[in-house]
Amino acid sequence: MNRNTYTVQLMMTALLIATVLFACRKEDIMPEPVGEPVPYSGADKTWQQLIDQSSYTYFQQAWKRSGMEALVKKYGSAYYTFFIPTDKAFQDAGWTLDKINTTSAQKLDTLLSGYIVPGRYLPVGLEAVKGNRSLPTLAERTDLPNYTPNGKRYVTFLFAGKHNDSLYVNGTGVDKWGNGKEAINGMIYPVTRMIARPEKTMWQYLTDDPRFFLFTEAMRINDSLYQSNWLSVSSLQLLIGAPGSTQATLFAPTNAAFNKHGMFTVDDVRDYCTRVWPLADPEVDENYYYQEPVTSLDSLLLPHGLLMYRLYIGEGGTGPVFFSNDLVDNGSILTGITLMAGQMWSSPPVKLNLAFSSRNDEPMIKRLGSSVAPVGLTEKNVRVTNGVIHAVDDLFMP
Repeated sequence: MNRNTYTVQLMMTALLIATVLFACRKEDIMPEPVGEPVPYSGADKTWQQLIDQSSYTYFQQAWKRSGMEALVKKYGSAYYTFFIPTDKAFQDAGWTLDKINTTSAQKLDTLLSGYIVPGRYLPVGLEAVKGNRSLPTLAERTDLPNYTPNGKRYVTFLFAGKHNDSLYVNGTGVDKWGNGKEAINGMIYPVTRMIARPEKTMWQYLTDDPRFFLFTEAMRINDSLYQSNWLSVSSLQLLIGAPGSTQATLFAPTNAAFNKHGMFTVDDVRDYCTRVWPLADPEVDENYYYQEPVTSLDSLLLPHGLLMYRLYIGEGGTGPVFFSNDLVDNGSILTGITLMAGQMWSSPPVKLNLAFSSRNDEPMIKRLGSSVAPVGLTEKNVRVTNGVIHAVDDLFMP
């Protein structure tokens, strides 16, 4: 076969293949549709449109008088999640439309920014996480300049999640689950009560309440003993909100808690604190971990939350912040959870030395491994600038 004949046959073969391929129409290779078309059920409005068309009269008026439009634009997020108080929530908190109309734009900015979170937090995402998610709001504060490290501003967080059939924020049910509206560029959740902005540090809250007199005096005594031994341990500074300290959880024992164990006066507390004094020298244990001796009182009170603060010093932001719904929903996970991995010739592993259970949907707590009955919370979910306080009328005894 000469070259010309071979070339002609190749061209004819290619032409035949092309003819067969082009003869197959789209209708010949596409399967027949089955069933009826499913209508699109996703978001079709922006959050701006949803708010404008909503019944949130008080929020709408506050928004118009505030500078939030400019603040949102300046922040520049493509998505926002709103926790919008209903009109009744405003009214229950003492707001009227006249009061909104006479309040400065700056104060309204402070109010509204605490309800707005950059990002799109859909119900499916919140529901997938047991307990709460920590959500940074647009509410930045400049009156706490030394609280966060590296010159960053203090940001107010909301802790939101699903508990039973309700939306919870900062440990409190604020609406039935499923009432939120999805927007093209965000999400809106109605809340039936106002969410208070934290104003006090832990130390301010404790010293303002006489129920915690023995506890605050215990902290002073304990710190003074460490300092007399040239140690830099300072629980008091952590409760005040030292620079770089994180937000965490404190189970604050009341005077009644100390009374149950024979401590009625400051002298009683001092006597307990000095049961082991002076402190032994630090040493390396049989596992090659560096052990720093603590006072008798610290060995008793560290599980109440002081240990969490010491671990996370310098981190800033939010650390182990547990509201009551977290403790109920995640009790089995949090029981004895490792807070810090150990390192030989350095600090030993640190666990959360508490065991959590629940009774009638309320958290119950005891010391890990203790045979003592668990105790409930006398007061719960007190939001402060450096975390959350739960009051207990007993000590977590070993």
